Amino acid sequence: AQAYANDPANGAARLYYLFGDVRSGSNRINKVYRVTGGLHGTIADTWDWNVEAGYSRADLNLTQYGWANLNGLVKAINTGSYNFVNPSLNSQAVRDSVLPPITALSNSSELTVDASVSRSLFTLPGGDVKLAVGGQYRKEQLTNNSANPNLDIPGLSTAQAYGDRSVWAGFFEVDVPVLDSLNVDLSGRYDH
Repeated sequence: AQAYANDPANGAARLYYLFGDVRSGSNRINKVYRVTGGLHGTIADTWDWNVEAGYSRADLNLTQYGWANLNGLVKAINTGSYNFVNPSLNSQAVRDSVLPPITALSNSSELTVDASVSRSLFTLPGGDVKLAVGGQYRKEQLTNNSANPNLDIPGLSTAQAYGDRSVWAGFFEVDVPVLDSLNVDLSGRYDH
């Protein structure tokens, strides 16, 4: 195999090579941002209102090392540009043409807005009967790019995911303290 590696014109040879001179592994940088806030108050001294909002985003930069690019490897074998016999003679440019760093950028985000109003309705022996109603809007987005979009890196995953959705919801809750020892709570939520 060594004779063929040094002179590919002599014919085909099967090469078993570990690329010990090339970095392997991965580097992940994940940056997460989050902002939240809210307001609350009272309407006509009977209704309490509350509005809250939040936004979060995650940016992932994933760089993987040690994966052979099929086109670069075939070119290096056919031209003899990669020195398999003495890999210390390879320049970084030659190494990167065969096993380039592979970077995939991904991100996800979520925006949520909640609003509700509540009040006491009347009093029972166990306390005030309270009513709360509200709604929520949520926007989610995901971009997960493939690390191997051109399918030129054998063995490296081609998994990817993209999507976004908006969700609207409404909810209510009624708290009924019938007695000090008996409390009934009725609530419901609908998401669409």
